[in-house]
Amino acid sequence: MLRPGSVTMFDEYVNEVFMPFIYSQLASVSRVDVVWDRYDAASIKFLARTKRGGPICQQVSASAPIPHNWHDFKRSDANKTALFSFLAEKMCMQAADTVQ
Repeated sequence: MLRPGSVTMFDEYVNEVFMPFIYSQLASVSRVDVVWDRYDAASIKFLARTKRGGPICQQVSASAPIPHNWHDFKRSDANKTALFSFLAEKMCMQAADTVQ
């Protein structure tokens, strides 16, 4: 997962970090597949993470601030699911704008 660097909001993360990376990859290939990771609820890894507990879930939206501790934020499955959904939605919106 790309680190947010100096951006402070999730919308900035999409526009200044995530999408520029995707576009840079498209400069040398004709297709980029984006794959999100997740742990199946029946997996040993998921059960171990559940027993350990985890960080508090944080809202992911265009105007929401990016958490200071990115590593802890990503440890929460709920946070990652929300982030991946947000990124996928933004990618689809930008792709649709590009086609039009």
